[in-house]
Amino acid sequence: MSEKLKVIQAYEAFWDNLQESREDHFILRLTFSDRVTKDVDFRPLVEKSAPPLLDPHIFMWYKITPCGNLEWRYGEECEKILTFYPTYLYEHGKTVSARPYLELRIKDTEYVRDFILRITFSDGVTKDVDFYPLLNGPVLLPLRDVNHFLQFGLMPWGNLEWYNGADFDPQYLYENGKIICQVDREI
Repeated sequence: MSEKLKVIQAYEAFWDNLQESREDHFILRLTFSDRVTKDVDFRPLVEKSAPPLLDPHIFMWYKITPCGNLEWRYGEECEKILTFYPTYLYEHGKTVSARPYLELRIKDTEYVRDFILRITFSDGVTKDVDFYPLLNGPVLLPLRDVNHFLQFGLMPWGNLEWYNGADFDPQYLYENGKIICQVDREI
């Protein structure tokens, strides 16, 4: 029996050739429990069912539920709930990375300067990641204050998490870092 598919990570996805402004951009990069990462454009999914979510300030306040669904609460009293199930999102997403056999984790991190962290990954590669250009959207913008940026921790499952719940998929950080050192992969 296969494990139930879950969303385990979500963050804004932007492409270099994107013509739309950030305010018109409703694409989330989702990593699923099978380690496949997909970009999902939510604009066509919410236009008719939940138009208020087309407000970028509301759209970015989603959460991943314990059972792996993606959920928004909106309305004056947050009385309205819109839930997307992982299988539906999986079917409607564009695959950007499929790494089902290697679960990349962060093994160690060190503050370098400004918004740069030196991160050692589970495959033995160490990279410097400049977070400043990655800190966009209502949850991440507060981290542009270096005092807030430094309030992070390395979680037991190999992910960095900040005081306000913000986090990044290790694969995303791996793709956005500059190699400092590479050693043989740990076994």
